[in-house]
Amino acid sequence: MELGHFGSDRITTLEGPQAAFDGYIFGTQDTEQGVLTYYEAELLRSGWLRDRMSAFRATTETVAWGWCIGRIDFRLAVEDQKRAFQPDFYRGQTFLTVFDARVQSRNVSLPCPMPSPSPSER
Repeated sequence: MELGHFGSDRITTLEGPQAAFDGYIFGTQDTEQGVLTYYEAELLRSGWLRDRMSAFRATTETVAWGWCIGRIDFRLAVEDQKRAFQPDFYRGQTFLTVFDARVQSRNVSLPCPMPSPSPSER
C-alpha cells in the first residue's frame, strides 16, 4: 500500500549539498527479506549494481540497501514503524514491513562500481 510520496530538487543545506530524489513509502504484509528479494531481483535484471555507498541508514530505519546505475542511486530502507511516523500516517492499517524506496542523483565524484567479471572473463 502506498503511504506517501516524497521528493526534492537538489538543495544545499548547512550540512552541504543534498541530492535530488523521488521516493515512496509503502506498507506491506511481506517480510523485510521478501521486499529485499523482490527489489534486488528486479534491479539486477535491469542492470543496476549493488552499491554500499548508496545504502546509508537514517536514524528511523532498521536497515538500508543500495544499488546504482550511471549517475543514479536506488535506495531501499525498512522503517522502524514506531519511530518513523505518527500513527495516523499508517491510516489505521498495520503492516509487517514499512519501507522507503527511492531514486536519487549520484555524486559525480563517486562512480558506480564496475561489475565483477564473470568466471569465464577471469
